[in-house]
Amino acid sequence: MKRNEEMKMTYSGIVTADGKKKVSVKFEEGERFAEGSIPDCKIVRSAGFEPDEIIVLEKYLQMNQMDIIKKAKEISGFQYLFR
Repeated sequence: MKRNEEMKMTYSGIVTADGKKKVSVKFEEGERFAEGSIPDCKIVRSAGFEPDEIIVLEKYLQMNQMDIIKKAKEISGFQYLFR
């Protein structure tokens, strides 16, 4: 499996699901992907990543959650402009 491709991370604005606010996060590298959310900082769906790589992605979410939330708030603010 090729691992020299660039890892891309995308995230949603802040959404409410089951009465809780969260940010959905997706990591992609070629055909591989992993999806998780903040504030849980857990990967809930993935394909192609090894278990130790999932642990690293979850730690990344934990360490960077405040920055990701800040950026997600900016996206959420833009959503209100188009309603």
